Amino acid sequence: MIKSSLSRLCPHKIIAQSLIVAALAAIGIVSGVTPEISKDSHTLIFSSSVYAQTGPTEAEITNYASAVLAMEPLRQNAYNEIKKIMSGAVPNIECYRIDSINSLASAEARQIAENYCKQALALVVNYLSPTRFNQITQMADNDPNLRQKIKDRMRQLQ
Repeated sequence: MIKSSLSRLCPHKIIAQSLIVAALAAIGIVSGVTPEISKDSHTLIFSSSVYAQTGPTEAEITNYASAVLAMEPLRQNAYNEIKKIMSGAVPNIECYRIDSINSLASAEARQIAENYCKQALALVVNYLSPTRFNQITQMADNDPNLRQKIKDRMRQLQ
């Protein structure tokens, strides 16, 4: 007969484990890290959740501007290569939207876009998390003042 491991647990161990779980949950809530359960596997995925997008700090604006400046030569090169392949018509390509890359008619153009996105990601992580970089991009798209602050910071950094 197989006995359940629960029958061997002492009440003080259950209380200690409950306190540990509660402490970890509190730390997760405070830090913004939340576990997700993948439906395809039995593993936990820890990710950062932002419940409200706060405006970027001055340091984040500097880091964002630095990341954009570091990516710009790569972007221009990829754009020009895709432009040649696509006979001048380059659609809007957004790395976080795989459909924008897959919509490119040429396999060679898709490969160039994918390579650019990988290289851009490798650069971004030196300055900001990809999530925060994308959040600031979205905020700048909707906020002309923030967009101008970023442009000014880029000029200062050049």
